[in-house]
Amino acid sequence: MPRPPSIIPNAHLHITMNPAIRAQMDLFLYSEVEGRVPQGAHKAFIEMLIREFFERRRPVHEQATLDNLRDLLEPEANERTD
Repeated sequence: MPRPPSIIPNAHLHITMNPAIRAQMDLFLYSEVEGRVPQGAHKAFIEMLIREFFERRRPVHEQATLDNLRDLLEPEANERTD
């Protein structure tokens, strides 16, 4: 029986990287049990790092939107206190 399609399809990305960094990554992901880097370990590791990057980074447009809201709301707050 064929495997059902994924709900979220994968997008292919091919990269070239420094061999020393690749070796570090392979050593980190290496499984003693399997005797190799497990299938999908590179993908899971890179996706985790990218998610962490975007969770920590506030988009520039989001900050600009917050600044615009503050500018709009501050005059109203000043009027209420006068």
